[in-house]
Amino acid sequence: MGGGTVVCRVDGILSLGNAPPVLNGHRPDVYAFGRHTSVIGEAKPPNDLESDRSRRQLDAFVSYVAENPSHHLVLAVHWETSVTAKAILRRLASQSNDLRTRLHVSDGVSPLLSLRSTGGYVDNA
Repeated sequence: MGGGTVVCRVDGILSLGNAPPVLNGHRPDVYAFGRHTSVIGEAKPPNDLESDRSRRQLDAFVSYVAENPSHHLVLAVHWETSVTAKAILRRLASQSNDLRTRLHVSDGVSPLLSLRSTGGYVDNA
């Protein structure tokens, strides 16, 4: 994303410039944007991944990505919760293969879920 911009918040404190935008009623932890692609970043600790608040946030972000084809969502989680995180995103994107190619899980151990050259969904579970 050469020439892009990144805005983020850390522990509720805004940093690196402006706050990430509110997307479908929720503000992500990180928002990076360039001319052709934007990335929504959300980090979830193990004790928060399956909370009602997190489910509402992730549903809002997945819906936003579905409505905006140039956007991707990266969900950062602890490696022990990566299977759960992938299942949550799969369920939220169950009706759209195109959307699944734009949803990614980063667990700090496995490679980031990414696009296949054929446009499929790579599952590192």
